Amino acid sequence: MSIARHTPFPVESQLGAFGLFNHLPDICLFAKDLNLRFTLSNPALLRMLGRSKNEDVLGKKDADFFPPHLCEMFESYDRHLIETGEPVIDHAELIRNTNGTIDWFVTTKLPLRDADGSIIGLVGFTRNLKHFADTHDSFLAMNPVMERIIKDYAEDLSIVELSSLMAMTPGNFTRVFKRRFKMTPTKYITRVRVNVACELLMNTNLPLSIIALDTGFFDQSHFSRNFHAIKGISPSNYRKKFTLS
Repeated sequence: MSIARHTPFPVESQLGAFGLFNHLPDICLFAKDLNLRFTLSNPALLRMLGRSKNEDVLGKKDADFFPPHLCEMFESYDRHLIETGEPVIDHAELIRNTNGTIDWFVTTKLPLRDADGSIIGLVGFTRNLKHFADTHDSFLAMNPVMERIIKDYAEDLSIVELSSLMAMTPGNFTRVFKRRFKMTPTKYITRVRVNVACELLMNTNLPLSIIALDTGFFDQSHFSRNFHAIKGISPSNYRKKFTLS
């Protein structure tokens, strides 16, 4: 595990046992300062970013490794965490790899604080969802639910069905889910669908009506309303913006 020389805070002392992440090949560990520059990386993160040395990552930003539409998403979550101190727990992200393939990653981010309790950065780890089945220990409290949502986001996923995966009543499941993810299951599913739609808008010429149906929305109007509510921009303008980028 490496710390950039300009790092103004003792990251390793706050991470403690996180040094074990150097020995977990599927867990990408990172930390960032208040300017969202990487200040810590582990071997798994280097591999995901297509780099071989820590010096190739430390001090750089997401924009040095990811396309603009992903950087915009990453930064919005990072800024909100730094401003509010609210952690990001098990956030599902659809990411295009350096070789052009697409994978689902699940990310958790927490604030880093100094001795006075002030936020001085963030630390997080992300994991490729396809590796979850390859290990006996899960880093997700709701792994069965997460896998179902990611795999079948376009289907009509009911709260009754999802709660049954956790052997909970629908009411208790919704309360637990909302407490952990800071949103309802329905809203989380919508965000996953919008995430997929962003990738389709960026990398295909599919009409909006087809993208709407392929991602689980009732029709194009329903898709556009939900997309704008989450992204603050219409699907067509999103496509224009990031195609130009």
